[in-house]
Amino acid sequence: MLKEKILKIIRKQDDGETVLTLFPIALTAIVVLALVVMFAGWISNVDKKDEVDQIARKYMLKIETNGYLDTEDVKDLKEELADIGMININVTQAERNGVVYKTTTKALFESENITYGDQIYLVIVGDLPIVNYSVDTSANKNQFMHVLFKNDYITYKVIKSSTSKTIDRGGL
Repeated sequence: MLKEKILKIIRKQDDGETVLTLFPIALTAIVVLALVVMFAGWISNVDKKDEVDQIARKYMLKIETNGYLDTEDVKDLKEELADIGMININVTQAERNGVVYKTTTKALFESENITYGDQIYLVIVGDLPIVNYSVDTSANKNQFMHVLFKNDYITYKVIKSSTSKTIDRGGL
């Protein structure tokens, strides 16, 4: 009985209509799959940038409270950024009132006398890993579409700004 049904279906395909109708559907499925893979990669790239921003915000809150990052905080910040794949990390710049300083340490806090209400900044610069996607149609005449995945790094700079919540210690 099943064999008869299969033979009946095969006999109906003698003009090739079914193959011609399946080709556009298969082509569309392949293209949609390629776009989904590239979109997933794009989302992962955006997610890494979000992680850097969240880490920077966490340490910005410490700067708001203390007026500076101690050496242990800077070390922890660099470790957290390295854990998500960032390399060539520079967190030693701080900007205040448009002037860039070389450190976010206690020495800057004491020498610049950062007080309550001062504008403070945290600047992080580093190379963040991303995945680049491209479609190469010229790679091989026998291939319809060839998706290239390339791991790369982009230089990413985060500038966080806030108002100092540090109380003026009056020379203490």
